[in-house]
Amino acid sequence: MREGDLCSIVSGQGGYKVVKILKLEDDIVHARLYANRFDERPSSVQPDELELGAIDEESFGIGHLPLASSEFEAWQPQTIAHHPVQPDELDGYEEWRQAAEKGEAGVWGVQPAKPRSPLGRLFRRG
Repeated sequence: MREGDLCSIVSGQGGYKVVKILKLEDDIVHARLYANRFDERPSSVQPDELELGAIDEESFGIGHLPLASSEFEAWQPQTIAHHPVQPDELDGYEEWRQAAEKGEAGVWGVQPAKPRSPLGRLFRRG
């Protein structure tokens, strides 16, 4: 899979959804999750028919979702088509990147590191 791929995924709420891979970094897949839901795994989609929807709707999407690659693989993605990533699709990623550089952004499927207590080093094992 590569940046710009549209993939069908198994939805946790039954059926299938579509994601677009925005960026691939180390073990992180940055994806756009569309609101559209399908009863059967789609073999093709029209990109102009994919919607993000609104959070108050029954099914909504997410403009930028940083996922551990293992989490993304658990969704059983299958590539449908390739459409190059457009600059405006990276707005959420750029905000995330700035926050990540400050240690203020997470990745879905990765547990945040627990801050060590100053006393913790006194009680190290081994």
